[in-house]
Amino acid sequence: MEAYQRGRSRLDRLYEIRVAGARERLESDQQILERVSLARDPIQRQVIPIWRFNVRRSTEAIDRMQEEWQRELGELDKTREPNIAFDLLNVARIEVREPGV
Repeated sequence: MEAYQRGRSRLDRLYEIRVAGARERLESDQQILERVSLARDPIQRQVIPIWRFNVRRSTEAIDRMQEEWQRELGELDKTREPNIAFDLLNVARIEVREPGV
């Protein structure tokens, strides 16, 4: 159980940091998109599609990270419950005979 708790804590810390960084990037991308959308200069407005793409990419990255986090937690949960499995490797028949028979 202790190993599970350590693994869970490690995963939580890792993904909390990763998701927080991705959210900061998304926020930055959204601010830039808003700024260029309000620009009156046509040259600055030319980059609007690029920043829309960046916002979408950042949003998708957060979604992927959260899915990955849940998947890894699911794999970790599987280690909590012992899995009993066996495979039959060989079968042998031994016959004991007395000498001369």
